[in-house]
Amino acid sequence: MIASYWIVQKGDPTKWQHVEGISWLGVLAWAVGAVFAALPVIFSFFPTVLPGLPNEPLIGIVLSLAIYLIGQKWVGNARRETVKKNY
Repeated sequence: MIASYWIVQKGDPTKWQHVEGISWLGVLAWAVGAVFAALPVIFSFFPTVLPGLPNEPLIGIVLSLAIYLIGQKWVGNARRETVKKNY
């Protein structure tokens, strides 16, 4: 969401619009960043396996942002899958 609003749309609130469906590129970018940000918790149980990096949560956010931007350039405007609402 940060990359989409601040970088792709240049922070212009007039460019915001409600979009139907799911951005799978956004979900993928979030998931990769979240896993990387959670590594300190996982590796704290096994301190001799890999040394921890400083600021993993911040690195996870930047990694998600980079994956989203590269994906937007590579795939273009990603297709969204519409989720049907059953309520």
